[in-house]
Amino acid sequence: MKRRLSRKKFTVPERLCPYCGHLYDRVGLGSDDTAPTPNWDIIVCVKCGGVCMLTSALLLRKITEDEMAEFIAEASPEEIKDLQGRRSVIDFVNRVRSDNAKTN
Repeated sequence: MKRRLSRKKFTVPERLCPYCGHLYDRVGLGSDDTAPTPNWDIIVCVKCGGVCMLTSALLLRKITEDEMAEFIAEASPEEIKDLQGRRSVIDFVNRVRSDNAKTN
C-alpha cells in the first residue's frame, strides 16, 4: 500500500502533536477515504510542520526515517511538492508570529 499525504479532514478525539504538543481534534486524510488508514496516512502538524504518522489509536507519532524514505520513494512529484509547500507555509506563519511577538 502506498503511503499518502493527508488531504480530507476527519474528526478524532483530542490528541497532542508528538513534536510540539499542539492540541488537535481533526486530521487530514489521503485520497477520498471516509476513515483514516493507520500507519499509512501522513499528517503534517498545522502548528509546527512536524511530519507524523497516524496510529491505529488515532494518535500522531513521529514518522521514522524509513517511513519517510518509503514515502519519498513512492510519492509522485506533486505529492512531494505538496508536502514541501505545506511545511513552507507553516514555517512562514511561525516566523511572522515570532516577529510580531518581538515587536509587541
